[in-house]
Amino acid sequence: MNTDYWIKIEYKTGSKNPERVFKTMSGLIESFTDFDNNLAKIISANIATTSTLEEITTGSLKTRLGSILREIDDAALKELNWRKFVGSFLVKGKYKLIEFLEDKDTVNEYGEIELLNNDLVSLAREVDILHLPSYGQIPSVKLLENIKNISDAVIPLTSDDSVKLIVGDNEKIINQRFRLPAEKIEKLLTEQIIETERELVLKVKKPDFLGYSKWEMKIGNKTILVKIEDQNWLNRFHKQREPVQPGDSIKGLVRLHEHIDQHGQIVTEDYSILRVDEIITNLSYQQKLL
Repeated sequence: MNTDYWIKIEYKTGSKNPERVFKTMSGLIESFTDFDNNLAKIISANIATTSTLEEITTGSLKTRLGSILREIDDAALKELNWRKFVGSFLVKGKYKLIEFLEDKDTVNEYGEIELLNNDLVSLAREVDILHLPSYGQIPSVKLLENIKNISDAVIPLTSDDSVKLIVGDNEKIINQRFRLPAEKIEKLLTEQIIETERELVLKVKKPDFLGYSKWEMKIGNKTILVKIEDQNWLNRFHKQREPVQPGDSIKGLVRLHEHIDQHGQIVTEDYSILRVDEIITNLSYQQKLL
């Protein structure tokens, strides 16, 4: 039972920007490794994967890869010769994903991701190594991120290049037209948006001294990006009339947009400071700089 797979990039000899080929190969290896880990969790949360380099050929850049599978204290796996079956599932899962992408320019409906997830679960049932009545699914956000990373990896290639995933005697061209921007993922996952406004104190981690980008701030132990919409205060800050340094805190009216998915889970959070009321100086942080 073959558990290895090939990534093959065909390119025109003598073409410019040769780094594009190696950049794409590196990106695909990293993306498929991450996808392997997510696929393995369909079988068991206690399976971890690591990619192995088996062979590289030239002419076209062709890399043969495998996976090291290890169980982590899972009694259901201890007495089974499970590795070859799970390894087979991983290569079939990768092939199914590339097959899913082949005729698409993007993903337009959340239902398409549900169908792909169902197909991957069906592959797991075919393996049925644990004889379970049901298997878990890859969280939709992770599956979409896997798809995005694979499609991003092939962006450096030109129209004269081609890239294939080869599994045994089967090969599938990886669609270079497909794109999935981050904002599209957010839109696909969002079922509803909940808006709230409240007074908060946010600690400044990285101000935007030069432009109008989001500030890096902290709420509790969580780092967030925050847009400051109080233009009067922002103008004074950029004119150095409102001194703020990392470690200081901003107290003010904050608007929070929570994007909620179909399962009631938070997809993303957007923070905006509508009104700056007070700057709380962190004296101990300032003294460290002296």
